Amino acid sequence: MSLILAVTFRNYIHWLVFLIGVPTAQAQEEKYLDAQPQDVYNATTTLFTTQENIQYNQRGYKAIADDMSIRGMHRFTFVQQYGNKLQNLGNNGTATKPIFYVMPNNIGVTSGFHAYDIYFRSPHQFRYYDTKSPYSKMHVMLARFGSFYADVCHSRNVTPNWNIGANFRNMMTDKEWIPNGRGDRNVIAYGLDFFTHYKTDHDQYQLLAHGLIAKHRVRETGGILTDVYGTNLKNVTSTRRTTKKEIWGSRNMYNRLFTQDPKKNPESSDARKRFHLYHQLAVAEQLWAYHELGIQKNKHQFKADVLPERTKVFLGNESTDTQEAIDTTTTFWSAQNEWGIKGDWQDWFYCGYYRHKKIEFRPQQENDNQDLHEHYVGLHTRYELANNTDFLHLGGEYLFQGCYKARVAYEGAIFDLAGEYIRHKPSFLSQCYRGYHRKWDQQFTPPTATQISGGVRLEGSKVQLRPRVSFTKVNNHIYFEHKFKGPEYHKNWQRLTMIAEPKQTKKHADIVTLGTDLGLALGTHIHWDSELTAAETLGPSAKLFNMPTFLINSRLYYTDTTDAGNGTFETGIDVHWKSSYMADGYDPITQQFYLQDEFTVYSYPVIDLFLNFRIKNFSGFLKFSHCNESWLAPAPGYFVTPLYPGQKKAFDIGLSWSFFD
Repeated sequence: MSLILAVTFRNYIHWLVFLIGVPTAQAQEEKYLDAQPQDVYNATTTLFTTQENIQYNQRGYKAIADDMSIRGMHRFTFVQQYGNKLQNLGNNGTATKPIFYVMPNNIGVTSGFHAYDIYFRSPHQFRYYDTKSPYSKMHVMLARFGSFYADVCHSRNVTPNWNIGANFRNMMTDKEWIPNGRGDRNVIAYGLDFFTHYKTDHDQYQLLAHGLIAKHRVRETGGILTDVYGTNLKNVTSTRRTTKKEIWGSRNMYNRLFTQDPKKNPESSDARKRFHLYHQLAVAEQLWAYHELGIQKNKHQFKADVLPERTKVFLGNESTDTQEAIDTTTTFWSAQNEWGIKGDWQDWFYCGYYRHKKIEFRPQQENDNQDLHEHYVGLHTRYELANNTDFLHLGGEYLFQGCYKARVAYEGAIFDLAGEYIRHKPSFLSQCYRGYHRKWDQQFTPPTATQISGGVRLEGSKVQLRPRVSFTKVNNHIYFEHKFKGPEYHKNWQRLTMIAEPKQTKKHADIVTLGTDLGLALGTHIHWDSELTAAETLGPSAKLFNMPTFLINSRLYYTDTTDAGNGTFETGIDVHWKSSYMADGYDPITQQFYLQDEFTVYSYPVIDLFLNFRIKNFSGFLKFSHCNESWLAPAPGYFVTPLYPGQKKAFDIGLSWSFFD
């Protein structure tokens, strides 16, 4: 059966490439392949690279075979792929934010809408291939009551120096809590992109380009309410905090957000279009000139129709306005050009550039439209201290409107050490917004952050230990806070709303993060991998950074390889746990997480049983997720965000095929 599916998929991909405009690819390919047997082409002859490798003269191509490991394959959700260090709304594909503080990367102005960023490939995540025969890959995951995720790729060389390809992504995630019948989608997402890589002989000229069209939709629930907590708003006092009993004490649960028509769910969406081009030309020995062009349009929307009174209260309708429908749309458009030179001189690599960026921000009200131009200069250098093992990195970027970042880092075989400083512009959203009973005009000071981090690698035949530490000082932090946060408010229905507004503190916070990765070989086939992260926030504005004190990921498994060496598997138990903390709430209208002081996300271990396997070019996993549901506590679930439960127990399946002819 799997062979039939494989052949059908391969033929479908070939016809797809034919239809999108490459009718001569087959003939040209056969000409330069010189009719050699196709079975000589496999995962070791199919190569890929990234823009970062080419732009910064790093390692060249990498074989597909080096990227076919099944280690951790069962960690298929986006939160798990980021080491469980993201907070979401309980379901794969919902809004996310980092649990621990992350240094900003962009010093210029941004839209402020980042809740769905991880679901869109960034320009530096794109892969560009060099294939000797057509290469196709299909990655499919069937999970959780009819939910699925598919990622399909096809790439082929039109000539030995020119490769083209396409990716298609599709995610469908059903509601696990309080669904309105079978197939009630929580997340609906599609993405299609095309990419190409061209190079001349001896790589004197290279061109990388891709185009992307994608839309990510989330049908908002607002979390859950029960008969015991929240639905009878008048009987809820303002002094008590939520407990497990109050949430799970009733079997009657409700979505906080709903419409009169169950087919018209309140919905958030993030639609993006992008064209990206990078090309470089050798102008002298070890000297290149390059140009990078990026054009992108993001459309962020929240809409709801025929709202009942309770939903309007939660969304913040404090007026006598009888309007029942909401449609709030914000558009962010940008076009940037970067020109630079780069080269290698003895053991040094250097890269200097100038970038111009034009930005258009179109919020709901036309009177708030903003257009601006940004001008940057930057420098990046790398010095090789030892043969491909020890490097010194120096770099920085300056924005002519008074923002900048600088970084110095040592990357060694035994330890790493880095220092970074950044001063960045506030986002558009934090400074101006007009929407459904939300409006603000703010003038914020550019925030700054300084971080010193380091780690050590201690590796033996049986033990691998990698401790790490970071110290971060944050000034002028901009954050979102619940409008009715604080003991002075006594009407608890207000405290249950989702109204969040931006604020800025003039005080600083000091964040200390400690962690370690531990790998033990308990014999020939048994392994134990663990990761521990501990965080503490100090200083006058420490209360603005709510994060768990401890986070643990631990995996105990058995692994083996067939005698022929063409198959391998690993099976075991995977545990994730973090300590209790006052996690941020979520406002679906502005797609922002915000500070709140009413709801504690309690500590809870999530235990998974898994089997990962690979047979030649076919791999997959079987997984029993959250197998400990109701084992350790009488409650039927746990929370990841205030009023948003985590995922239920379920059997998940993942399959991945690779084809090289």
